[in-house]
Amino acid sequence: MVTYKYNEVDVFSGIAGAPLLSRGEEIINTGSRLARADTITLSGQLRKLTCAGGFQETYNQTKLLIQRFADNFKKFEILENGISMFSHDNAIIESISFDENRFYDLIPFTIRIICYQDDYAGSYGVLDPSESFEYSEDDGCLVTITHTISARGINNSTDAFINAKNFVTNLSGLSNLFDPAGYSVTDSDLPILIKRSENSDKLSGQYSLTEVYLFDKANNADDGRHVLNYSTDLSESNGDISVSIQGRLKGSVSSEFQTMRGNFSVIDFYTIANTEYSNKYSGNLTPTPVGFSVTENSDEVSIDFSISYRNNGTTDPYLIDTTTITSDSDGNSCIRVELIIRSDYGCPNTRLAKTKAYLDTFDLDAYVDARWLLYGDGSTLGNVPSSKSLGVNNENGDITVGITYCSNNFEDCGCLENFNYSMSFSPAIPQFSGEASYQGEGCYYIQDLKYDSRSKFSVDGSARPSKCCTLEETKSQIYTRVNQIMIEYFDATDIILDQASIEFSEDKSVVSFSFGWNGLESVLLSDEYIYATFEPASEAIVTSVFAAENESAMILESGEGLGAEA
Repeated sequence: MVTYKYNEVDVFSGIAGAPLLSRGEEIINTGSRLARADTITLSGQLRKLTCAGGFQETYNQTKLLIQRFADNFKKFEILENGISMFSHDNAIIESISFDENRFYDLIPFTIRIICYQDDYAGSYGVLDPSESFEYSEDDGCLVTITHTISARGINNSTDAFINAKNFVTNLSGLSNLFDPAGYSVTDSDLPILIKRSENSDKLSGQYSLTEVYLFDKANNADDGRHVLNYSTDLSESNGDISVSIQGRLKGSVSSEFQTMRGNFSVIDFYTIANTEYSNKYSGNLTPTPVGFSVTENSDEVSIDFSISYRNNGTTDPYLIDTTTITSDSDGNSCIRVELIIRSDYGCPNTRLAKTKAYLDTFDLDAYVDARWLLYGDGSTLGNVPSSKSLGVNNENGDITVGITYCSNNFEDCGCLENFNYSMSFSPAIPQFSGEASYQGEGCYYIQDLKYDSRSKFSVDGSARPSKCCTLEETKSQIYTRVNQIMIEYFDATDIILDQASIEFSEDKSVVSFSFGWNGLESVLLSDEYIYATFEPASEAIVTSVFAAENESAMILESGEGLGAEA
């Protein structure tokens, strides 16, 4: 007699006879042999306990079978006549399935059980171990290393989850980092741990760990506990030369800010800036920074900084210039000049008073012209800026001025940029009058007045005044351009100008205009559209008369059977 026990319970007692058994073996490899998996498949039939039992009884039998195999990692044993033929302490119930059935009499079932044996699983209590390294290098010398480890544990003398966590933890840490060619990671203590994240699933015995390290190949921090990353920028304005340094000092997840502050305080920023300066100019920068800001971020364990130095010849106040020139596919160019007027000496009120006095005497347009002459494409700038801005910082006395000019679209430097206009035309129309006939309902007298209306023509538009012209010159060119348009499109005699206006916007950046004329012109409409057609009095009469001013047709109808006179 064969008996199956799981978790010390005779699992088929009272619900089924001994099922058929099949056994398979699989060797699991990951580079080398890790474990042997014994697969046990049990196929049988659940039975009703009584003949009178119906659906509910068979349904309860299936629930009882599932309950007896509900837990993983329990002892599974096969006995024949009380003698153990197979035993495993940490069996995994992979599946329990039932064939489609009406749940009336016998219910076929299949149970699949996996038992992992010996070697890696037996030694470490884990399956599916995985470890990966990802290296990402930026344009400088900073390398981000992502180390990911995971495993699925099984029960032995230790809990499955504890086995998985112990295995993963044993492979974590700086000493286990892979060392690819060209990095020399393991030859130093340079990589610092900046992030550590865990993922736990105790129910399935799985555990994974991701470590992110930051590695500075240049070792700028030179202490093995932090990573220093920075960039330098050298700018010049009217002989005033400044070097600014922006960057970040990054600590590990275990770093303390007090230690980071001490490390930051000994960084020789002046030497960094002065080396950049001496690569292009003679002499030295002033040792005292003209700008200094530091921001601590406890969440990211970092210190962000910005430090500026300038040369000895700098006056006070002085300019910090950011000039950019752009051009589009149509050949239109623009210059954006943004200046910071700054003073480094005195209290904030004194600095602000000096920067304001500097601004009052500063010729911004001349400065733009000089920059455009030096860096521009040779085209002529517009007369009015397309944008401008002014900002005052009362805390440090800085004044920021920004202005943008764009080049003229016309090679001959005409007075009108972005010249846009629209035309409107009303043709000459013969004039008629109509009155209802005396005692004739629906009948009208139509009288030809023997003259035509005067045709009308108008031009409306706008433009941007050019830097090349005064406002009076701009007006003169508008008159010339509009008159050319009128001569080209208005074919009339005895032309009279009956409306003209030119207006500039408040900041003189836009000029709008409107002109209108009337004149004598031949009628463009055929007689068949003008004169009425009369039919016998027994039929309906339709008379079309065109209004003189709006070109619309007036339809006059008589009642059916009525006569008409003209």
